[in-house]
Amino acid sequence: MGIHGFFQIKILNKESTFKNHLISQIGETVSLKKFKGKRLCNDASLMIYQSILALEKVQKLTDADGNMTGHIKIIFDKIIQQKQAGIIQIWIFDSPIANSIKKLETIKRNSRKEKGEYKLNEQHVHDIQFLLNKLGIMYIVAPSGIEAEQYGAYLTKGNLKDDRFCQYMISGDSDVLFFGGNLLRISSGKGSTGKTKKTVYQVYELNDILNECGIDYNQLLKVGVILGSDFNEKAPGIGPITVMKKYADVYVTPTMKTAMDYFKSDISEKLTQADIIEGRYDRDAIINFLISKKFNKDNIEKRLTDFEKV
Repeated sequence: MGIHGFFQIKILNKESTFKNHLISQIGETVSLKKFKGKRLCNDASLMIYQSILALEKVQKLTDADGNMTGHIKIIFDKIIQQKQAGIIQIWIFDSPIANSIKKLETIKRNSRKEKGEYKLNEQHVHDIQFLLNKLGIMYIVAPSGIEAEQYGAYLTKGNLKDDRFCQYMISGDSDVLFFGGNLLRISSGKGSTGKTKKTVYQVYELNDILNECGIDYNQLLKVGVILGSDFNEKAPGIGPITVMKKYADVYVTPTMKTAMDYFKSDISEKLTQADIIEGRYDRDAIINFLISKKFNKDNIEKRLTDFEKV
């Protein structure tokens, strides 16, 4: 998902302090506490999807009917973590009506689904939306044909100090940058022992990436579609190590051009068509919901106490 190998692109700009380094190294590693009192938006659709994939590698948690529930625990923990950091959080979901340009990725996902590697469905999304609603956390369902990353990117455009509705969008997906936004990338890194995994957050400012690479936004889009995206196949024979050297001479196919135009599309007039939901905190409703999903009541109450302390 996102631009294939984007963070592994080798920077060749002679003026850059990151020359011969990777784009991944531009990002500043930060603690969520850095954003106390600030507004961040979350790429809900991607984070649920990734939680489902992660659970396929471990013992699955299920309710009485055999439905997976581990995604609820993962997202519940993330919500509480952000609340404890003092973040004003907004969760953004893809439109249930997919855009036509994403046919390629949809075909790939359906293929994975048939193989049992991908099991995200409407119930998983509804579970998280119910949880957010009863926790009193705002969530947004993007308008028809709009990606969560696309909507969130718009909210993070502009000058950091003055213009942004949200400081960053939390996502593991580089598409936030290609839609013109600014990214707080979430990924897994090794713990101090080298064995345990820990969650890592890195800030990526679009303008910093452009400046360090010595390119403009349109050139970045060309680099991205050459590597391949959810909207087009990659150009053959070019990877993240060589793309900055070769991109200027690569022919842009009609499919690539369509993808570039889509990344640049203006959605400002569609923003108000989104479903914006902000419920009120309802402790009993949350407890009943999670008990129905076979969560332990004592653990639920402990986690809700953590949530309420902030």
